[in-house]
This record gives sequence, C-alpha cells and structure tokens, in this order.
Amino acid sequence: MTLKNNKLIGIIATIIVLAVYNVVVFVLVDDKERMFVISYIFTMIALVLPLIIQIIQYSKEQTQKSIFLKLSLYVVIFIYIVVQLIAGTGFMFLPDEQYKVSLIFQIIILALFAIMMLSTLFVKNVVEDLEGNVAEKRFYIKSLEADIQSMADRTEDALLKKGLKNLTDAIKYSDPMSHDSLSPLEHKIARLVAELETDISSHPETASLKIKEIELAISERNRKIKILK
Repeated sequence: MTLKNNKLIGIIATIIVLAVYNVVVFVLVDDKERMFVISYIFTMIALVLPLIIQIIQYSKEQTQKSIFLKLSLYVVIFIYIVVQLIAGTGFMFLPDEQYKVSLIFQIIILALFAIMMLSTLFVKNVVEDLEGNVAEKRFYIKSLEADIQSMADRTEDALLKKGLKNLTDAIKYSDPMSHDSLSPLEHKIARLVAELETDISSHPETASLKIKEIELAISERNRKIKILK
C-alpha cells in the first residue's frame, strides 16, 4: 500500500470520526445553549485540524524520513484531541451559567496546543534544513567521485588509471560536511577536476600533476573541516 493510499485512509477515518461525534453529541445533549455551542466549536476545531493537515499533505510526496519527522506533530495533535474531547464533552453537561469558565479553560487548552505545535514545527523545519544541507554536500562529493571514476573508466594508461583510482578513493572517503568558508576551495576543486578531464583528452602528460594537485586540495579541505567542527 502506497503512502498516498495511507493518507486517503486517514482522511476517510477522520471524516467518519467527525460524523459519529456529531451524531452522538446532538442525540445526547438536549440543552444546546451557550455552554454547548462553546464546547462544540472548540471540539470541532480539534477534530477538523488533522483532516486539514492530511488534505494539505495529500498531494505531497513523502519519504519514510519525512513521515518520521511528522510523527511528533501528530502525537501533539492526538493529545490535544483527547484532552479537548474530554473537556468539551464534560462542559456540555454543566449548567449554562458556567459558560465563562468553559470558554477560558478551552481557550487555554487551544493556546497550549498552539505553542506545542509551533515548537514541534520549528524543530522539524530545523532538522529538515540540516538534512537538506547534508544531502547537498553529499551530492557535491558524489558528483566529483562520479566524474573521476568516469575518467578512470575511459583512460587506457595503466599508471594514469591507478592515479585516478586513488583520487576516487580520496574523494569517496572525504568528509561530506562543509562550511561556507570552504566554498572558494570547493569551487577550486571542481575547477581542477574539469581541467583534469581536459588534460586527459588533450595533455595526458600533465594529467598526473593535476591529480596530485587535486589530492592536495582535497586533503586541505578535510583538514579545514576538522578545524571547523
């Protein structure tokens, strides 16, 4: 079963819960005055919220990692729904004169939930930004590695092929993390790799020197990364 199908099942389940709740409440509660209206509105907010979130997320592709990051948000929503259901349903059966107590209490519940949800979303966004930066830097390393490996596959010179293989290993096992201050050095490495490809085709006699230059630049990058950690 796909993730999209799971989202659809979640939407349908939420609609069923909403329908059952409305039927039960309107059958059991006869006195629908201010106390009922206040509690009903706040409880419907709690029940409709997950439906809105699922509809918004329905068309978005999600990975297993993104689902895990959203788990804490759904836990917060679930706790809010349970607390609001208990409080809201209980207030419906109290005298209408106590509607102010009901209103204040349920506003506090909603405010606490809003704070928890915003905090959870903040942490989730920070984690996703960090993951995005790591993925981008890993792509930089993987791209360099693929370029060098492609050169090694094309060259027929045994000595040059060995040098390219060693360079591929050096790039492969280099630290994927980075820092803004290393941007000039990383651009330099990318430029040297591009020049190496030209040298292999047009000036194979200088290719070995270029390989050494790239290895030195990679080593410098790794040393600076260690210092910046």
